[in-house]
Amino acid sequence: EVQTLEALCSQLHQCFTKQDNYKVGCALVLLVQNVDLLPRTWQRLAATTLLYDMYRGEPLANNPFAPVFLQLLQVTDNNMKVPHRKLEFSQLPRLSTAEKSFVSQLVTNSSKDLLKKTAKQALSQEGHMMDVSTLQVALADKLNELPATGRSAISVVFPESE
Repeated sequence: EVQTLEALCSQLHQCFTKQDNYKVGCALVLLVQNVDLLPRTWQRLAATTLLYDMYRGEPLANNPFAPVFLQLLQVTDNNMKVPHRKLEFSQLPRLSTAEKSFVSQLVTNSSKDLLKKTAKQALSQEGHMMDVSTLQVALADKLNELPATGRSAISVVFPESE
């Protein structure tokens, strides 16, 4: 809440080795998917930033969590037409305009000072959506190289029956 996103990323890299990035990333995605675990927008924003930062030095299309960023940016129109529709289990949350703006700036590397703010400060700033079409094309090309089973995106976590 009070630490800059850059400081949070630094702590993450100190606590986990590069070999742990995928496991940590999977845990972060599960946290983001479950709104009750990260109920505040700034918490989701921090988790998304950590997810991005683990693979920052590599092309974004090579980031195993790149589809998550695109889904976060695209979850809108159809889901927003139904006013109080409950999220399905393991469905990514609907982001606010400020969150989407931040994530789009993050994945397009459009601002160097983005991580020098706290998550709350990042949410309060005015921003605009960046064009992520090049990422979409690069990711589509990358996914076409995978076998059909690798593209299925079936969750390995199932909800507990009520």
